[in-house]
Amino acid sequence: MNLSSFAVRNWQFTLVIFALLAALGVNSFFVIPRSEDPSFPLPILTVTAVLPGADPADVEKLLVDPIEESLNSLDDVQILSSSAQDGIASVTVEFDWSRSDPEKKFDDVQREMDALRPTFPSGLQRFEIKKYNVSLTNIVQIALVSATAPYRELDDISEDLKDRLERVPGIWKTEIWGIPKSEVRISADLARLAALAIPVTRVSEAVNAENTEMPGGPIHAGERRFNLKTTGGFKDLQEIRDTVIGVFDGKIVKVSDVATVAWANEEATYLTRFNGQRAVFVTANQKAGQNIFKVRDAIYAELDAFEKT
Repeated sequence: MNLSSFAVRNWQFTLVIFALLAALGVNSFFVIPRSEDPSFPLPILTVTAVLPGADPADVEKLLVDPIEESLNSLDDVQILSSSAQDGIASVTVEFDWSRSDPEKKFDDVQREMDALRPTFPSGLQRFEIKKYNVSLTNIVQIALVSATAPYRELDDISEDLKDRLERVPGIWKTEIWGIPKSEVRISADLARLAALAIPVTRVSEAVNAENTEMPGGPIHAGERRFNLKTTGGFKDLQEIRDTVIGVFDGKIVKVSDVATVAWANEEATYLTRFNGQRAVFVTANQKAGQNIFKVRDAIYAELDAFEKT
């Protein structure tokens, strides 16, 4: 008895089987995850360390070499590559694709780096391990276009949109592109400082002594520029203006007496344009196992609501 003759003689059973297969196919069509790109794990990790002020030689000696030595002790390491730049170390490790579980390898690398971190210089500013996932592709990119709006206004609008998108079910991460970070900029009056015999550095020392929590921008004195590093307790710009520098010629001199204080933006490292016009972009990518069409429709609904505000 062959399969075809069995199916013909038992046609009722055959119809039931075909009906079940059709129902399974329809169900799969509606529930199977859909994404921009196929998702598959990559046994590749990158360790990044930032040590401000270190030259490439110091970065290699203090960061790259210890990281490479630690990673090379792990099993199934196939390729190990690194780079040392001013203040930045980057080490990428690729494990054997046929024998490696990416999640387990990430845990192994995390364990090794946690053990290694206490041996690094105290000035280490950032130390992170990055996974690679080809499915984390931006599924939407929104451009906020304006040739005249100040960056602080665009920043507020883009942050509002970012918060809205993060609440959409299925969204994993949203990012803002094209806005230089805000900073407090103090521009010193050189003539006034010279008349009072006050060095420019006294202004930065006075502000630093107050430990402000605002981003510290540069102090501009003519063509000279002094970076201001701040940590602490100013609530607004007026408190910075009222900061006492010292007593000179029997008078109390404040920051506002010898400098102007205002919000500004740090120097842009890149520019963003949409159809040739200045723009700020907000991007979003979806979580794994989601249906891109449902997520897209939810994003469009949120954008419609955002445009009405």
